[in-house]
This record gives sequence, C-alpha cells and structure tokens, in this order.
Amino acid sequence: MESDDFIAVMHHLRTLASQMKPHGDISFGELCVLSMIESERTESGHQLTPTRLNIMLGTKKPATSRTLAFLEKKEYIEKINDEKDHRICYLKLTEEGKRVLKQERVSFQDMVKRISMRLGENEIIQITRTLEHLSSILEEELMNSAQKC
Repeated sequence: MESDDFIAVMHHLRTLASQMKPHGDISFGELCVLSMIESERTESGHQLTPTRLNIMLGTKKPATSRTLAFLEKKEYIEKINDEKDHRICYLKLTEEGKRVLKQERVSFQDMVKRISMRLGENEIIQITRTLEHLSSILEEELMNSAQKC
C-alpha cells in the first residue's frame, strides 16, 4: 500500500468514526470517556484522575476539562477528592452514567454484530488485532517524533 492510500484510509476511518452517534444525549467522545473511566477502575483497580484521562485521550487539557464538565452537568460522573491529598480527585461514574454507558454499549454491540455477520467473526478479530498493533506503532512513532523536536 502506498502512503497516499494509507493516508486516505486513515482519514476515511477518522471521518466515519466522527459520524458515529450514540442514541442518547451524549457525543461519541463523551461515550468514550465514560467507557475509559469505567475500564480504568475495573481493570487496574485504580481510580482514574483527570490528568491520567487527559494522557490517555491525548487531547489538550482544556478539551478534557470541558468534556468532564459536560458529563458532570449531565450527572453521569462525579469527582471524588482523595482523602489524604485533597489536591487529587478521582473520576467515578454515577448510577445514571453506568446506565447510559450500558445502554449505548448495547447499541454498539448490535452494530458490531451486523458488521460481524457481513465480515465473519474471525476477520473482525483479525482486524481488531491489526488495528491495535497499528495504534501501538503509531503511538511509538509519534513519541519518537516528539522527542526529536
């Protein structure tokens, strides 16, 4: 694949991803944040901080803060201060946030099922692994580029 083809495919995927709309009153980005808050807490046993979320998202701090403010206003998340160090706060899904996340996941799982029926489960698994590998390589390349500057 030539680099122009690769760029075109990456751009097309980005465009399609930005068009994916959850069914409720949240954006796809907000849905991703809810998912990350839940996943980080359950996978590592640690609570997610806004700073750590910002690093995981790879966005500018004001954008992350804005998203968190929207989610807090909608009462999908809450910030919990650390008992020992009140400068640190953790992000936690509210019961309403958990409900919305669960509802949206069902919708996305339905879409994945439809895609899987067209492609086949093995191909979906292979595509996912390839995209995870590509993501990892791109992260490395971006970090290496940033260090050279």
